[in-house]
Amino acid sequence: MKQLALSKYAAEFIGTLILVFIIGCNAHAGSFAAALSIGSALTALVYTFGPISGGHLNPAVTFALALAGYEDLSRRDVVAYMVSQVLGGIVGSVLYFLILGDVLLVQPVGLYSGPQAAAIEIIYSTALCYTVLGVVAGGANAHFGFAIGATVTSACIAGGSISGCCLNPAVAAGSISVAAVKHGAVALHYHWMYVSAPLFGAALGAFAFFIAGGAINGADLNLRGMIKAADWNFTEDQLFSMRSSDYGSVLASYRAAAPETQAPANSLRVVRHSPLVLPRDVVGHAMLCGCSWQMRADRPRGAPAELCDIDLSCAVFSRSGECIGGGYFADKQN
Repeated sequence: MKQLALSKYAAEFIGTLILVFIIGCNAHAGSFAAALSIGSALTALVYTFGPISGGHLNPAVTFALALAGYEDLSRRDVVAYMVSQVLGGIVGSVLYFLILGDVLLVQPVGLYSGPQAAAIEIIYSTALCYTVLGVVAGGANAHFGFAIGATVTSACIAGGSISGCCLNPAVAAGSISVAAVKHGAVALHYHWMYVSAPLFGAALGAFAFFIAGGAINGADLNLRGMIKAADWNFTEDQLFSMRSSDYGSVLASYRAAAPETQAPANSLRVVRHSPLVLPRDVVGHAMLCGCSWQMRADRPRGAPAELCDIDLSCAVFSRSGECIGGGYFADKQN
């Protein structure tokens, strides 16, 4: 089911607010485990808000997905996501200031220069955005949040003592806005660097993703693309407006048009009404699920007759959870 636009934007706002507040608390406490705390929090937030909005929580991530042409992200969503994230960053910084009476100054650490800090921000933002694109293109799995959280954790450990490891324009914009109220113009000295460097890293991440041959909207994620790639002669009416009487003709046209290919040897035992996770070597290929059976000809005398009831249903869903095609085949003669 598609999420309402308002719920997606609210999720990005709330998630970014929580993330910025956690970052501020770690900076205030000066904890040596700040990287682990922030990475773990981001992992939890991505899992929490991922089913609603995708769990971007970072304008650089949204920008990278937009550059990659992610089909579930419209231009309106890109703008609304970024605005929601920046507003969430500002409110999170205000909340941090009201509770702890402190502000988060985003600037190079110690004696490191602005160019050095900018390089760190760009490099690790590239790594973060590349990771996000990779897990999105890899299809649904249970480990995407850990991959993103681990990337941020390692980046904070390695680059936190150089640039502060912001990697997020919403964190930078929110922190700098509140810091400017307390400290004046001095807080704005590095604001363009910490806002623009992650966005530049996002562009590099998207470019590197395509150079490596990545495709964020693979044919296996889109029924029309799958049919086109396999060169099957289905019509739009057959695919999306099938009637009960059409099932046999659809199957017949498939048998006539589908290319003869050798399927990988694979056997899966499926328990009735239980979910099935497809093996990795199947993902990315056009696939027809079917059943075959053979009745025993040498049934012993007095043994009950063998009955066989074969039903097959197929459905294709987009990443947003919308059903884009399907059919139910129950005619044993086809």
